Amino acid sequence: KEKLKKNAHDASERGIVFGRSYVVFEPHPEVIYEFINAFNDDYDVMIITSSRLKAVNEKFDYKIKTIRSMTSKPKPGMYNINALGSLIVSIDEYVSTSRKPVVVFDNFGEIVKINGLNATLTMIHELFQRDGKDCTFAFSVDDSVMSEKDRRIILHYMKEYVRKE
Repeated sequence: KEKLKKNAHDASERGIVFGRSYVVFEPHPEVIYEFINAFNDDYDVMIITSSRLKAVNEKFDYKIKTIRSMTSKPKPGMYNINALGSLIVSIDEYVSTSRKPVVVFDNFGEIVKINGLNATLTMIHELFQRDGKDCTFAFSVDDSVMSEKDRRIILHYMKEYVRKE
């Protein structure tokens, strides 16, 4: 597959409003990478993934500054997928030190699978309740493993992002 080239335009040209949160329902992260690519150098993008860092980097024809991996056996520089409280603290720190922060989870279903939907929704609620700087959050999740009720709950917090053809 072709790598995504650096976007020179503003995300608003793709209908993305900075400060709003989005969810992409997809079985495999693909559209979420196009979402990430909509942000030019005016934004600070952080990708949180359960994939290998090299695999995520290979999606882009340019360097993403901040990609953090989540695993159940973390090494330095990785997040523990079971430690959602520590993840919230780290994201808050990233947001507070970034110009225009964008935080993207490319495989949110893994977090739900490991921690359960209730704990994961509590994490989302905590992230969205903080005061201070605007931030865009985006989540890629396979909704085939979710009930209709789960989907409605997620859509209560976020707007669905659909690829613009």
